[in-house]
Amino acid sequence: MTNFETLWRSPPRDLTLSTNEVHLWRAALNTSAGELQALSKILSADEQLRAEQFHFEQHRKRFITARGLLRTLLSRYLDMEPHQLQFSYTARGKPALANTCGNKRLRFNLSHSQDWVVYAFAWDVSGYPCKVGIDLEYLRPFPQAEQIAKRFFSAH
Repeated sequence: MTNFETLWRSPPRDLTLSTNEVHLWRAALNTSAGELQALSKILSADEQLRAEQFHFEQHRKRFITARGLLRTLLSRYLDMEPHQLQFSYTARGKPALANTCGNKRLRFNLSHSQDWVVYAFAWDVSGYPCKVGIDLEYLRPFPQAEQIAKRFFSAH
């Protein structure tokens, strides 16, 4: 069986993304109180307001961590301070960077499930439009799967 931990490398200090690359990141959302506080400080006022509206504390912490890490990663790619980043939102609430870098825009997507978040990043360059997507789903243990299959499915 493959140990998926070995398939993920540690991030380089200098984040350089070529126009023909897609970078994938993953992070755990179970951060310490100190990390959560630091990430909360780089969120915009509207992001902080959104975080406050979560009913469950666990969901609020996950949002702050995921959005704070997103700002941190984007700032490293764009050589900007995390709080300088501005987002626009689609009708469905999907964020996109309002900041551009000349004739290119850094596209990103994220997905979170349970205690994990994954991110995808790619450049959208004039003449070579790019959209990037990623999805993550928590696989729940399903101990009765074999019993159900034997009962309801035919071997033929």
